[in-house]
Amino acid sequence: MRMLHRDMRMTDASLLANQERVVGFFASTTLLLMAAVLTALTTSEQIAELTSHIPLTHRQAPGQIEAKLSLLLLILIYAFFKVTWSLRQYGFAGVVVGGAPNSDEQLSPQQRIVFAKNLAKIMDSAGHDNNSCLRAYYFALSVVCWLSGVVPFLIASTLTVLVLYNREFKSSAVLGIQGTIIPPPTS
Repeated sequence: MRMLHRDMRMTDASLLANQERVVGFFASTTLLLMAAVLTALTTSEQIAELTSHIPLTHRQAPGQIEAKLSLLLLILIYAFFKVTWSLRQYGFAGVVVGGAPNSDEQLSPQQRIVFAKNLAKIMDSAGHDNNSCLRAYYFALSVVCWLSGVVPFLIASTLTVLVLYNREFKSSAVLGIQGTIIPPPTS
């Protein structure tokens, strides 16, 4: 709503471009991680040997390592689809921002609300998909710990859930964002 009242939209475009850059970074990083896991799948015997030297772990068969790496690969594929879809949606949002009516155009309050809600839906969806990618990354780290055994996997998974809960519901960043929401001006 506030963007529709501004003459200069450089800040809006800049914030959107910055978000696209960040999401694009995760898309390319996910591809690199997928390549690394595919490479690791070809060396499961060596990984089984290496992990057998980690304290408090048991020897695993190469097939077990391959299954765990395959799960890791599936998580990364999921993350890749989520992050690239998020990137596309941010691109759509950029088009909508670029096509936004100027502040001096005669729009009814209802038209402004419809425009703002539609743009917000695109941005919200893009953000959720980006967050899904990040959550997949966190749980992928738990799966990496699974290569050392069940106990490290359970500890890492539990810590991941606790960290995500704290960051998404209790963090000062979330509380700050919730505290800065100001109702749109009335026309």
